Amino acid sequence: KWKNITFHNVRDASPCRALVPELAAAEGFAFESRVYESCPCITLPKTFDEFLASLDSHERKETRRKINKAMTKGNARIARCGTDPAEISQSLPVVLAMMEQAPGEKGEAVRKAIRPLLEKAAPELILNNLLWLTTFYINDQPAACTLQFPQTAGPELYNCGFDNSLREWSAGVVLTAQIIQQA
Repeated sequence: KWKNITFHNVRDASPCRALVPELAAAEGFAFESRVYESCPCITLPKTFDEFLASLDSHERKETRRKINKAMTKGNARIARCGTDPAEISQSLPVVLAMMEQAPGEKGEAVRKAIRPLLEKAAPELILNNLLWLTTFYINDQPAACTLQFPQTAGPELYNCGFDNSLREWSAGVVLTAQIIQQA
């Protein structure tokens, strides 16, 4: 039997902030809300060029350089996992392994809690297009990944990871920039 359910990093504007307390009360459960850390949220400009223009000149130049390097020298490509169960079962372990490479508490949290949860829940969510698994490849090698929840206002980034052995490609930065460009 469940004793506690914990939701981490729920945005202030998320509908579940109002819904969960109502559901808990309706079912006779106690509800407590605590802020452990802020969940970042950015409002994106209308175009990617406007986004780049919002960065300071050094970050803008570095972002463009990293994207150019990945695309021209690393044959970079981005692929979103489809709904084929075989593709999901092949992609998910690779993504989870990259997420586990995060240093410190994040990598440990993935190993202990997030991996078991996602191994059970993610295949069905991906199959029903409720979770996007996106992988960034450098020379056909998985280099970075994201898990996002599609929303009408734009995707919500849930988690990401990258292969530490390919860090020279700045895969996390490039993938994030590409996802922002696609949003």
